[in-house]
Amino acid sequence: MTHTEAAQVLSIARPTVTRWVLEYQRGGAKALKAKRRSRLPASRLAPHAAALVVRLILGRCPDQLRLPFALWTREAVQRLLEARCGLQVSVWTVGRYFKR
Repeated sequence: MTHTEAAQVLSIARPTVTRWVLEYQRGGAKALKAKRRSRLPASRLAPHAAALVVRLILGRCPDQLRLPFALWTREAVQRLLEARCGLQVSVWTVGRYFKR
């Protein structure tokens, strides 16, 4: 089967089939083993700074820290990180910090 035919059967791009064949030729079946798709996310927030932020969030309301919010939201934490740690991150990143 040609690379083009294999790509059509598998519904993938032809260069992907070519790459797979080359990898197989170089390293055998082991070379085709699934690999991690991306690197681990690296936190720009240092552990001591994260601990400080957690203590501030748990012990106070945003308005007590002179932030223009009544409740802790991603935007409020974003502003807190910028004010206390000098770290500018997106609200999406703050959401990932919350998740962790």
